[in-house]
Order: sequence, then structure tokens, then C-alpha cells
Amino acid sequence: MKTLLLAALVLAPLTAGCLTDTTDRFLRLGDADGALDAPRDELSWSYGGGSAAVTAPGAIAYPHRVSVKVDIQRAVDERAYPEAVAMGAVEVVPGSACRVTRAAVCDGDACLAELELTQPGVCMVRVHAATSDGEQLAQCWYRAAWEGDAADQAAVDALFEMAEQQRATCEDGL
Repeated sequence: MKTLLLAALVLAPLTAGCLTDTTDRFLRLGDADGALDAPRDELSWSYGGGSAAVTAPGAIAYPHRVSVKVDIQRAVDERAYPEAVAMGAVEVVPGSACRVTRAAVCDGDACLAELELTQPGVCMVRVHAATSDGEQLAQCWYRAAWEGDAADQAAVDALFEMAEQQRATCEDGL
């Protein structure tokens, strides 16, 4: 009996160390052009975390619909695994060039919402989600579009920098 107790005491810290691999939950935000009910497959979603583009005048017809997909991932040993989503919400940051046209609806795997870009500028949204065990996660996401010369790299860089600054401000408020 003493041998078993001694073995258990020696192995307990080692076992705990093996079972406590670092894990980290995070929101994964995807976007796709078009309404929520538009036909699309998994490859239609872009998971870049935000985008900025300068387009030729009139290239984007406003209002322009964008679908947003929110899911939760868990990072374990440098791999991501899906987690259940209990709830989610997408809210537009005041002053953004967009509005929510369909509130987030969740099915356990992901939440889907629809935005409408109303004019050129930055559409900045706050995304909130919760896991089935109650952990709450939040993140900011943007889609920035401006009309001009698409070959003007300085304009593209300036738009991206402006959107990133707005995202940093948004993230500070979470």
C-alpha cells in the first residue's frame, strides 16, 4: 500500500504537467460578399481578420451586403479545434460606414450575421461570443473600402493604417 501511495505522490505532478497543455480559445471571424442566404461553400469565407481595398469609382455598388461568420477555436499544441458557440452578437461601432441588416443567429457551431456597407469608408464591428461553459470572447473586425486609383499603393496603405488604428481603438474598448 505504501508503494502505491508513494508512486501516486511521485506521478501526480508529472501527470498534471502532461494534462495541462497550454490551451487558448479565440474567435475566428470570416466574411463573404453577399447576403446570408446566398449560395456559398466553406471556401467562400475569408478569415483574414479585416480587409482594406481601394477600388475604381463605382466598382462597388452601395449598399453592399457582407455576411459575417463567427466561430470559436481552441488552440492546442499549435493546432486549432472548433469549440461550441452558445451565443454571439455583432454590433456596429458608431460612425462606421455600415449597419447590421440581420442580427447574429447561432447554431452551436457558428453564428452568422449580415452587414450592409452603406458608403465608402470603414465598417467597424464589435463581435461578442460565448462558449457553452460561459467563457466570453470579444474582438473587433473591419471591412474598409475607398474609391480611387487601385494602383495607388500609398492610398491602399493609408486606408489600411486608418482601419488598423480604428480597430486598435475598438479593441481597447472591449
